[in-house]
Amino acid sequence: MARKYQNFISGTLGTGISSTDTALSSTGLSAMTAVSNPDVMAVILDPAGVNGAPEIIHVVAHSASATTATVLRGQEGTTARSHNSGVAWVHGITDTDVERLDTIEANGWVTEARLVDGAVAAAKIAANAVVAGKIAAGAINNANAFATGVVDAAAIGAGAVGTSELADGSVTSAKLAVLSTGRWASGSVSLTGGSFVTLTWTSESEDDLSSAAPSFTNWTAPAAGVYVFHATIVPAAGPGATGQIAAVVNSAIVHPLALANSSSQQGGTWTLVLGAGDTVYIAVLAASTITNNSGALRIVRLGLV
Repeated sequence: MARKYQNFISGTLGTGISSTDTALSSTGLSAMTAVSNPDVMAVILDPAGVNGAPEIIHVVAHSASATTATVLRGQEGTTARSHNSGVAWVHGITDTDVERLDTIEANGWVTEARLVDGAVAAAKIAANAVVAGKIAAGAINNANAFATGVVDAAAIGAGAVGTSELADGSVTSAKLAVLSTGRWASGSVSLTGGSFVTLTWTSESEDDLSSAAPSFTNWTAPAAGVYVFHATIVPAAGPGATGQIAAVVNSAIVHPLALANSSSQQGGTWTLVLGAGDTVYIAVLAASTITNNSGALRIVRLGLV
């Protein structure tokens, strides 16, 4: 049952009623809003007690603009009695309404049980209405407040989360999905003199990125972000004066780096802004054919974009 309220609704009885009558007639009822089960509106008969104790009745059925209503008699601790034609009546707040407000205030004005789905939306919350000082400790946590995807970058204002708002130890590397790494090594690689040769990575030692099979040539970015590639090669012999190592993004060579004409480990580092699905591979150019070379690759994702 829900109680309905309306301002400035009152009148006088058009006809007298006995203590058992459940039909009320009054021209003043034409201004009352429609009422139907399970809603009710409280009305006080003879509120000034001119002819006896006031009686509270509940209007349980009323059509808009109608001058009649169906009522329940003797409500909220009052006694049904007869009332003469012309007796005043008024719709208003009763002691029951006040007690309900006291109960709600004592037990919490707004609880999850009192909110229908979608009742509180961003459009209904004034700017700065919810601040840290208004939220009890532990009131909001991942287990009871957030569905997957509810809080994302677009929902967090600039500067909303600062160092002072993070409890010690609350952010750990295990909780960061953004900072991720992968490590791979190549087997024996043969370089063909005078052309770039794509390195194939045949063994995996780490892949937090969950982005590649243990053996691959082309690496595909799992999400848009900033990635750092560090590749090294140990040539069996010096690659010559024109030796180079390069990152190749979507089949385009970017940032080729010179290699020393030495059999020592050497390589390059590239910081790349990639879109989801972009492909990257590492290629090496040697002046002459060299067999039995080995290499290593590390990829670090610094952040998402």
